[in-house]
Amino acid sequence: MPGDYDISHFKGGVRQVTLKLPPGTSLREDRRITVYAEGELISDTLAAEGSWEPFETAIFLQRLKGLASSLETKARHSQSASPPLYVLDIGANIGYYSLLAASACGARVMAFEPSASNFALLQHNLRGLDYVETFQVALSEARGAAGLQHWPGNAGDRRLLPHARIKGVALSGPDEMVEMVSGDEVIHETVHFIKIDTQGAELQVLKGLRKTLKANLSHLEMIVEFWPMGIKRQGGDYRELVALIDSLGKQIKVMDQTQQRLVSVSSADLTEFSVLQMKHHQDGFLNLLLT
Repeated sequence: MPGDYDISHFKGGVRQVTLKLPPGTSLREDRRITVYAEGELISDTLAAEGSWEPFETAIFLQRLKGLASSLETKARHSQSASPPLYVLDIGANIGYYSLLAASACGARVMAFEPSASNFALLQHNLRGLDYVETFQVALSEARGAAGLQHWPGNAGDRRLLPHARIKGVALSGPDEMVEMVSGDEVIHETVHFIKIDTQGAELQVLKGLRKTLKANLSHLEMIVEFWPMGIKRQGGDYRELVALIDSLGKQIKVMDQTQQRLVSVSSADLTEFSVLQMKHHQDGFLNLLLT
């Protein structure tokens, strides 16, 4: 991993936050996470509560620990060395989930984040961790360049500008230009878990991971954000994403943060949700767990 990016120039400075993890979970190092100054949603939440999306965080850690245990059990039975647990964090933001995967679960992590300021904090937060690779790129279908638009007050809401203007959606120019690559270009390891949160670009990300998905499908688990209006704004079609998810043959569960529960759903349920969102021009989204 390259050396730390300079975060000393950040407007308003940065803050150090101690994470509050689920019971039974601890970081391997006494480590805090560095976040933006006041006025940024994720950073303010981490500063106030010590965690982001606590239910999803708990599920994420639970699934990684289960996968790691399974790898160790298989290695014992075959009297061989346990292979490393590989995690892809796509749309890694400032490194919250990457930090948990690497430091709390001992995973090898490949973290992808296109935004320059987010990437600077990501590298700073993952400094010194073994087996962590960071990539300042946006994963998509193919190599290229794209504009990235920043939504004020939320560094987690940075969206690739679509190739075509969407009727009824006002688009200003990009706040920065970023590099795009397909995941299959850079990922050659055996992958066990993928988290994708790319503000509506999940379809393009998955289409660029077809070889990776096929090679790892039997053991792969995933968390994918499903945001119909966001998909539309990226020039995509929610029906194509539903079909792609369905083709994986995985169990689909919604991580219900409000009720703190997992809810099993079908591809038909995702389609029904999307139709209602489109009909009423709503911005609802679902965080999906695929196992």
